[in-house]
Amino acid sequence: MLSLKAFHIFFIAVSILLGMFVGGWGVRQYLLNDRLGSLGLGVFFFVSAFVLLAYGLKFIRKVDELGI
Repeated sequence: MLSLKAFHIFFIAVSILLGMFVGGWGVRQYLLNDRLGSLGLGVFFFVSAFVLLAYGLKFIRKVDELGI
């Protein structure tokens, strides 16, 4: 059984990977179809993956600081 901390880190990591995948897919669709909606989707998910990465690092630092 995973601890809550381990599950949280795992969930963040999977969310980052999914965000990068969808972001790449959106940019690829833009290059193929030249639709701005696809580019917007790609950029949005790349930004969300970056924000999740920053949040994950902050979470890990805070947990280590608290000794949880």
